[in-house]
Amino acid sequence: MIKSDLIHHITNELPHLSHDKVKRLVNHLIQTMSEALTEERSIEIRGFGSFSTHHYGQHQAHNPKTGEKILVTKQKRPRFKPSKLLIKKLNETT
Repeated sequence: MIKSDLIHHITNELPHLSHDKVKRLVNHLIQTMSEALTEERSIEIRGFGSFSTHHYGQHQAHNPKTGEKILVTKQKRPRFKPSKLLIKKLNETT
């Protein structure tokens, strides 16, 4: 599902909300979540999962094509951990 599909789905489920209003709400939600992760605050959505920031230290790697050794600088990456409920739903047999 892409963002426009999400907006379309919400608009269909809640017809009293205009497409533009739902679009602004979804964009605001994504911006708020991005800002929280940038500030290294975690996000927990019960029944879905949690998002956090994970720190990766500087390390050596290699280019698999050339074998050349390269130095990878330290960086932060978002991490998602699904809830037990979501994992259960994904693994239910239908």
